[in-house]
Amino acid sequence: MRNPSGLGATRTDMLRELRIENLLLIEKAEIQFGPGLNVITGETGAGKTVLAHALDLITGGKPRSGIVRPGAKEAYVEGVFDLESELIGELELGETAENLPQDRSEIVLARKVSATGRSSAYAYGRTTSAENLREIGTQLIAFFGQHEHRALMLSAEQIKMLDEFCGDGHMEEVKKFRSLYRKHLKLSRRLDELHDIASNREREIGILDFEIGEIDEVVADLEEADELMVRHRRLANLESLRSASLESAGLIEPEDETPGIAMNLSTAVAHLDAVSGVEGKLDEVAERCRGMACEAQELARELRSFEALLEGDPGELTELDERLGSLNRLFNKHGPTAQVVLEKHEELREKRSRIDRADDELAELEKEVIIMERELKDAADRLTRKRKSMALKMKKCVCTELSDLDMPSASFNIEITDVKNRELGQRGRDSVEFRLASNPGVAEALLKEAASGGELSRVMLAIVSAARTQGGWPIMVFDEIDAGIGGTTANSVGKKLKQISGRKEDDRQVVCITHLPQVAALADKHFSINKRTEKKIATASVDEIAGDDVVQELCRMLGADEADSGAKKHAQELIRAA
Repeated sequence: MRNPSGLGATRTDMLRELRIENLLLIEKAEIQFGPGLNVITGETGAGKTVLAHALDLITGGKPRSGIVRPGAKEAYVEGVFDLESELIGELELGETAENLPQDRSEIVLARKVSATGRSSAYAYGRTTSAENLREIGTQLIAFFGQHEHRALMLSAEQIKMLDEFCGDGHMEEVKKFRSLYRKHLKLSRRLDELHDIASNREREIGILDFEIGEIDEVVADLEEADELMVRHRRLANLESLRSASLESAGLIEPEDETPGIAMNLSTAVAHLDAVSGVEGKLDEVAERCRGMACEAQELARELRSFEALLEGDPGELTELDERLGSLNRLFNKHGPTAQVVLEKHEELREKRSRIDRADDELAELEKEVIIMERELKDAADRLTRKRKSMALKMKKCVCTELSDLDMPSASFNIEITDVKNRELGQRGRDSVEFRLASNPGVAEALLKEAASGGELSRVMLAIVSAARTQGGWPIMVFDEIDAGIGGTTANSVGKKLKQISGRKEDDRQVVCITHLPQVAALADKHFSINKRTEKKIATASVDEIAGDDVVQELCRMLGADEADSGAKKHAQELIRAA
């Protein structure tokens, strides 16, 4: 059984519409549900469980293999929920909350499943996670079915049911306990980390101090690494620089009388000056040559001056080799640039500082964990006391409900084991077991050992009915929990379902997939699923029925047809009795 929310509701809180496309046998269906008891019937194999699959999908369930209708690319399911704004305000909407419209009176949940098995989840048309759908859906819908019988037998589920029966105040205490438990778990993990740090403290400090020291020794060089590289490159190429500058100066203006570029340009200027004033364009060229001759002479002087300034100490080159060698080792170890190494230096120093602070943090955290463990123990004791005080009341309520379900001699009990030395869990330290004796004179036994399939259905319905006296769910879905029963017991189950969906003080919406005419006759809304085969392809449709169509469907469920006057009369009597 999925964990109910315990939230109150009125008739406005319900699943208004369910839209299905290409899901198993259903190509397309739009089902308009109403308040009260909504019943879904159909022949075996017609696809009644498709609706259970659809609801499971929009509440975050895992898509089952082959769920997409053959030949379709994807299946789509959408549920529209009408809810009062007060209820929406109480829902824990997780990641969806920040995207919700302000004035909202409905919640729309949807799911898309591709033929390859990939699925997408949506809330209000926006993409969300299946987990978030599950968080919202399980607060809106309580789902009961044949597979929930197994859950009913688990102690972990039984303690949830007892907690729900204890009421909203107790559920708030459970919620606070779980929050405190998770906080304690987080602190305990941090405490373990600090203990690990303490046990490896000396070794860790030795490694950190060595790595920090490595960088400390060259931190000044790291800050001027680019300049060091430039100086090193200059010293390493000193002779080449000298040779290049002198040879270039000699080519432009040799020191002897050998003609160079500068002299040749000067000679050219002299030739052009000899014809100055004859041709204007040639005079312009002569002027340009004169400028180039002057520039060549200046270049030669600068090159010789540069060569004269080139000097270096071989010892300095050796020193730079050593300094850059140390930097390169750090670059290979920590990163490709000086900036990366400096950032690593800061990171190592911060880690070293954390170790220094770890002793203080360890002492403080140990005190905090001790205090929190005391708080958890006290909170667990309060939960235990409340459970024990309410267990007797729940036992009486369930026995009353079982009597209404034709199990008047059944004995139901709740066994709570409070193990003082037991490790705390998210709901305290209690172990809860439901016990049942179906018949007088038979010793009580664990529920999983004492009840048959049909009895389990009634026990589940009795527990749901009893729990509802303390709280409830806005919407409840029952998937053939009436399997294995019939006759007067079926009448009792039907009346109980009707009672659950129609209490005046806090009406609920109930959706019931059933094969029993006694239950179907009580419906406020009745839907029939019909299967047909066309061109060797089976499809199913979902139709709301009323009047004579209901009588005909009840006749079918009674194993007859409308032409059978006895079956028709029985069907009409069932409807009148409702």
